[in-house]
Amino acid sequence: MEREAGELRPVAAEFLRGLLSRLSPFWQAFRSGDREERTAFAEHLAASAWGGVSNGIFLLADVILAKALDAPGWQITLMATLGPAANVFCFYFAGQVEGRPKAGAFLLSGLLGRLPMALLLIHRSSGMLIALYFLYSVAASLLITAMNSVLQARYREADRPIRFGVASSVAGLFAILTSQLAGALLESREESFPWLFAICGLTGFLSVYHTFRMERLAAEERGLRAWLSIGIRNLRARLQPRPDELQRHSILSSLSVAARTFRENPGFVRFERDYMIYGFAFLSLLPVLPVYIVRDLGMSYSQLSASKGLYALIGQVVLSPLLGAALGRLRPLRFTGRMFFLLACYPLCLLVSTYPGMGAYARIVWVYAAFLVFSVSMAGVNISWTLGSMHFAGGRDASAFQGLHVALTGIRGLLAPSLGYLIASLLGISASFAFSTILFAVAGAMMLRHDRDERARADSTREASSASP
Repeated sequence: MEREAGELRPVAAEFLRGLLSRLSPFWQAFRSGDREERTAFAEHLAASAWGGVSNGIFLLADVILAKALDAPGWQITLMATLGPAANVFCFYFAGQVEGRPKAGAFLLSGLLGRLPMALLLIHRSSGMLIALYFLYSVAASLLITAMNSVLQARYREADRPIRFGVASSVAGLFAILTSQLAGALLESREESFPWLFAICGLTGFLSVYHTFRMERLAAEERGLRAWLSIGIRNLRARLQPRPDELQRHSILSSLSVAARTFRENPGFVRFERDYMIYGFAFLSLLPVLPVYIVRDLGMSYSQLSASKGLYALIGQVVLSPLLGAALGRLRPLRFTGRMFFLLACYPLCLLVSTYPGMGAYARIVWVYAAFLVFSVSMAGVNISWTLGSMHFAGGRDASAFQGLHVALTGIRGLLAPSLGYLIASLLGISASFAFSTILFAVAGAMMLRHDRDERARADSTREASSASP
């Protein structure tokens, strides 16, 4: 018996060493870096926790529109279009925040994009919800554009992916918990949804406040009063610019920044082309999915919150730190291409759930499986979508690259949801799921080809430089 125990000890020790080596990137996110970087990371985690609470409610907006407000299909399509389409403003935001303090951008997104969600307490209607959804999305596009350069400035390049991955995991965990609580509340008191959106707005505001604190150094003023004062000064400087600053505040200036960024970075253009195909696959499902799971399958609020909350986000919670570390080791294009291929299984599972003759319980199981695949693959896509543009920015402020990256989401957001709704109306929901599956696979193949071409160019450049005298 003692001999068997002795033989098991090296095996157990080896298993423990392997487990610790896999967890080491997670602990490294807390230990590495100087005091300023660790302070920024603490604020990042606080912002992620409050943002997760806000997002856990916000992600139920489309099913609340379809179920509690009984909105017609065209309103569901309108919401699915306006949310992503709001990102088109990022081309302007990118030119305005590049190289500047971000306090004003954060203040604008918090005051005008988060707190107004409480207006549903005054007027609860589908029109109000759609309008606030759009406003929330516009503010999110401004926040994403400004936040990218904060990540670039406050984290070392080696630590950035794993720190972002841990923060994404925290955001996902709080979103899951909140969505489950919100689903349980809606199950018993469906008319309480305006109070949920008021909480969504308040917690979103707190998330943006901690993002402001993340940008500030520990020795600088970082309180709420400082945020209001500095943010108002930043906004006033944009509304009343000096004569030498007038041109920079114009839309033409932002368009010039966008044109220069594309002209000087052909690799970035290819990256965005592949993301455009992915975006059409993703966004074409937005107006179709709520109708399918709410009206065709008749899912309850508990089932809806489980699918859109628990199953759709559990991969982000568990895998984001590991995938953040993987992005740091792998080439970004190769990593993204693999995630696109995996994501093709998401609409494929939905397609299987439409098989004629399948029972109601089996259909719901396949829907849960689809959201589970979605959560695993989107954990990687989320990291790539946020950090991938920095691969092309180099030492420049990443705001211009991320602003364009997000703005192109708005362009496809104007077209893809209507296309998905049209396909479902003419050919059926199954055709929409099949269309999305094909596009995800095409995007993955093209991103991997882009990676091979970029690697071949890098190898040939190294060979030429080594061969030169």
